[in-house]
Amino acid sequence: EMLITRGYSLSDVIHPTEAVYIEMRDIIKNEIDFWGVSGRVFWEGNNKPGVLSVNQVQDGELRTVASVDLDGVMTDVAGESLIWGDGETAPSSSFMPCPAGTLRSSDGSCSPCPTGTYYYEVLGECIECEVGQFNPYEGMVGEVSCISCSDGTVATEKGSSACTACEAGTISNGKEGNGAFCVDCPIGYHQPLSGAAECSRCAVGSYQSEAAQSYCASCPGSRTTRFFAATSVKDCVCTEGTYESWPIPSSDPYECLSCPEGMTCPEGGRLADWFGYSNNTGDKAYPLLQEQYYSHAYDPVFVFKCLDERDCPGGDPGSCAPKREGIACGRCERKYYYFGGKCNACSEVELTTVLFPILPALGGPLFALLVYTRLMEPLNIRFMDGPKNRALALCFFFLMHFQTLGLINQFNLVLPNLVKIPWEGFAMVNSGIQFLRPECAGGGSLSDFSSMFIMRTSMPLFLAAMFIGNYFIFKILIIWTRHLKLGDDSVFTVGMRVDYTINAFGTLMYTFSIAVLAIAFDLFKCFPHPNGLDSLRVSPDVMCYSDEWNAMIIVGVLAIMVYFVATFALFQWVCHVAPMKYGDPYFRRKWKFLLIKWKPNRWWFGQ
Repeated sequence: EMLITRGYSLSDVIHPTEAVYIEMRDIIKNEIDFWGVSGRVFWEGNNKPGVLSVNQVQDGELRTVASVDLDGVMTDVAGESLIWGDGETAPSSSFMPCPAGTLRSSDGSCSPCPTGTYYYEVLGECIECEVGQFNPYEGMVGEVSCISCSDGTVATEKGSSACTACEAGTISNGKEGNGAFCVDCPIGYHQPLSGAAECSRCAVGSYQSEAAQSYCASCPGSRTTRFFAATSVKDCVCTEGTYESWPIPSSDPYECLSCPEGMTCPEGGRLADWFGYSNNTGDKAYPLLQEQYYSHAYDPVFVFKCLDERDCPGGDPGSCAPKREGIACGRCERKYYYFGGKCNACSEVELTTVLFPILPALGGPLFALLVYTRLMEPLNIRFMDGPKNRALALCFFFLMHFQTLGLINQFNLVLPNLVKIPWEGFAMVNSGIQFLRPECAGGGSLSDFSSMFIMRTSMPLFLAAMFIGNYFIFKILIIWTRHLKLGDDSVFTVGMRVDYTINAFGTLMYTFSIAVLAIAFDLFKCFPHPNGLDSLRVSPDVMCYSDEWNAMIIVGVLAIMVYFVATFALFQWVCHVAPMKYGDPYFRRKWKFLLIKWKPNRWWFGQ
């Protein structure tokens, strides 16, 4: 050891050169002198090169009891023996080299290197295994005897004879801890078992906000997470088909509400994202409208259903087709009219009062006069089945058919793609004066619901006023036209007769009876919304039973009483008395529009 500390190698000590031997001799001669367990140890000197003597004081006399050569072989001196401190004489082999893996103990025996160590032949010492390694056996030789701890186990101190398993929530492997220490599972991860090598990610629907945990907490309520390894309860979001309300209720801050009808709620949907109150820095997720549904931007989940999917394209709350506005996108903007599934800009002429009301005011009396003169022919039984009446009946049935189809349009039937019916064209038959674009008149000043409803329901009254006005006008005209000799049956000579006037007006009312009755019941034709409210079919932006609706209820009731109840009662009375009064020419002329389809022997099938 003293030579090694002076720079010599172990090989130099085992196989000394002359220089090394001289150095060793000088050390032994000059520096070694101490008392050991068996007596004084010092160099007495001899003339045997390369041979050391083992001297011991026995009974007060210094004796040479053995000699050791430089190869480490000890030879007993004849007649002498080494006596140990306990008075016993050690066997001659006591100072023979101990086997590899053992060290000489204080009693002279060779003891194996303990567990947790290995025998290092270079130094002849037992060396402790490093941290992260262990050796469960005694007397092991070489560093390879120290085994690295397997994944999930550690040896935290040198000289370990075994590795201990990492606790639940911690791990160790070749990259993390490397057997020297256990590493905590990070947030978002967990490990329920002890002795594990890897942490497990928290599954979708769970999270872990603390490190070194053996479990993941489940998201509250019906919530889930968008990803694995969530680290906070804030990562828990509402599942697809549900959404988080705003403001969040304090009673249940993690409540998820079912997606309302007409909306699509993506995973993680929250109203806070729509209103801009969310601290979400990722993609915004909020309920979106489906096609044919509408909601206000300020109340996005209070959903209305649109009658036509073309009016409501879906998407963000508050979305309407171009130029559509109001609840359920139920009306066109001012100076626009609805036709062809879209809002069309009113022309310059339509925005004036020329088409409405000037044109019907001037053309109405002329139209009434034309109908009157075309229907002045008396009811003649011989010609009831003639070509003219057949043609009139055919026109009547066509108009009734078109009105029926226009009425069916209000039921929003879903037909196969192969069936294409121009519903809007047929609906024009029932729309009254809509072809004159009254909603455009006066710069759109009459486009509100109340004005349009009153105009539609009063249209038959306007037509009646045209006939009554003509009747009195011609009463005055005959005073100046009698001398013109226009003929005895000329309207300019005899004026408009009451029976013919009633027949002409009745013919128009009877022909368009379906349209008139449809208009009369418009105020009471409502359809439901997913939010529990109801809208008018003719004007979806008007809520049934609202103040705007209540303001028109008197007009609606009067229209039903006049156009349906009173008219039906009148027609029933005429049919009842017809067999008795059919011989009266005045009766036949006045009610010709009801009796024209009758045959004398089949009169009860006429209506």
